[in-house]
Amino acid sequence: MRNFLILASATFALAAGAAQATTVLDATGDLGQAVRAGGGPTAAADAILRDDLDLTSFTAVFNGTLFLLRATVADTIDLNNDARFVVGIDTGGHAQNAAFPTDFFFDKTITISRNGASTSSPGVDFSALKFDGDHFSVAVSFASLHAFNPTFAANDFGFNVWSQAVRSTPGPGGAIQRTNVDFAPEHGAISAAPEPASWALMIAGFGFAGATLRRRRAVAA
Repeated sequence: MRNFLILASATFALAAGAAQATTVLDATGDLGQAVRAGGGPTAAADAILRDDLDLTSFTAVFNGTLFLLRATVADTIDLNNDARFVVGIDTGGHAQNAAFPTDFFFDKTITISRNGASTSSPGVDFSALKFDGDHFSVAVSFASLHAFNPTFAANDFGFNVWSQAVRSTPGPGGAIQRTNVDFAPEHGAISAAPEPASWALMIAGFGFAGATLRRRRAVAA
């Protein structure tokens, strides 16, 4: 029995220590094709579509204290451009926004600027924002999100991302106007779920421990 307890404890320790991650893939060439929950396209007709706004994947990793978020696009991100990305966070207070796709939920945001200051909803702590070729990454404090909803575990929080293209028609006073052109995932949000390797390790450990117990019982009989 002692061998079983040691093995089970080691299995749980390894599984618990592993990072939790989820990745969603998004089709290329779908800029401006998303449909609003309220009907019609999410993108304005004068959107300046660029390949570096075409989201291809989005990953959420939880390492125990931080959510590490990474989005990849179809081309190298041009940092000398006023297009931007927005990360949506669902802390449980979401409601359907008619300007977004059906079931695309969030109640907090991080607005990621390519050539200026990035901002977030009050109370959302983020850091380590980095652009690198065809992707960007940012870290979000679990503690800051947990403060919004203390009943949520790490994998209860949801994340999504969308890109905002610059419109060719300026706003009042020449202000830059933007429009939402791509989403990942297209509907809903992803959470930081356990990696398949962690589950495989646990299952293998249980199987080995079970076999050990059966052998011990056979010897005792």
